[in-house]
Amino acid sequence: MKIPWSLKALIAILVLSGITAFALTLGCPSSQVPKAISDFTLLLTLIALLLYVYYTYVLARDVSTPSASITLIPFQPDPLQIMAIIHNSSKASLRCWCKLNSRVCGRPVSLEGFYGGKSSFDMQAI
Repeated sequence: MKIPWSLKALIAILVLSGITAFALTLGCPSSQVPKAISDFTLLLTLIALLLYVYYTYVLARDVSTPSASITLIPFQPDPLQIMAIIHNSSKASLRCWCKLNSRVCGRPVSLEGFYGGKSSFDMQAI
């Protein structure tokens, strides 16, 4: 995930206000300007912290959402064979089961193993 421009701008403003407050404190220590800049910097820091927490939540939510897809493609040398491509599009490893209800000429064909729903298949995250 890219860092949003609003968070980059907020961090840049925080750095600039900190440098400005430090420079003003060196020039006139009794002025109210450094205190106002300090309060403004504190407010921007709290906003940056809230944005950081929100984007951390967004990343954590994406990780916990399982998602997988299966694509059936005819095998080029023999059109009667079909390749099954399973794609894990989540950020966590998944344990998948597949129950393929296949029929040939209207009659059901029993399948064993993964495609018959008898065993699972562990898919690693990309």
